[in-house]
Amino acid sequence: PDLEMALERIQLGIERKTTVISEKKRWLVAIHEAGHALVALKLDEFDEVKKVTIVPRGPSGGATYFIPTAEQVDSGLLSRQYLEHQLAVALGGRVAEEITFGSQEVTTGASGDIEQVYKIARNMVTSYGFSDKLGPIGWQNTPYNSQSTQWDIDQEIRRIVTYAYIRAKTLLTKHNDELMSLAKALVDKETLD
Repeated sequence: PDLEMALERIQLGIERKTTVISEKKRWLVAIHEAGHALVALKLDEFDEVKKVTIVPRGPSGGATYFIPTAEQVDSGLLSRQYLEHQLAVALGGRVAEEITFGSQEVTTGASGDIEQVYKIARNMVTSYGFSDKLGPIGWQNTPYNSQSTQWDIDQEIRRIVTYAYIRAKTLLTKHNDELMSLAKALVDKETLD
């Protein structure tokens, strides 16, 4: 437990025990984190959900922790499917907020998730050759002077992210009762292992 607490402190910062959090914000953070966790739980061949918490640390209002699969740790290689799952999980918090509160009430809490999604999707297209349209070319290190190539890269990134968003939304809509139950449990207990 001490090592785990130390790692959490390094990754997310010191627990903000003196911060007073309204019930509305606790519910919002619980919905967001439950969205990440539930999408991960519903996807085959993805990391195990280790812990979900709404205890604020550093700038974060909560967190969802994962244990990578043994194969991933052993090989260090990530498949296209795994990265697509990772995108859906990262978008799960934002999508859960949208489903629960409506698109006008979505918060900036997912900004870090959205940055992560963009980086992964861009690397899928420009570094890993995971674009059927652009093929197995490392565009990141290839000089190209074409606006149409840049347009194609941007469109492929958008396509990949949209697909992940739709997957997350489909899963969370289908399992909305579980989303609500998980969020309620987080509000009650603050941390679930």
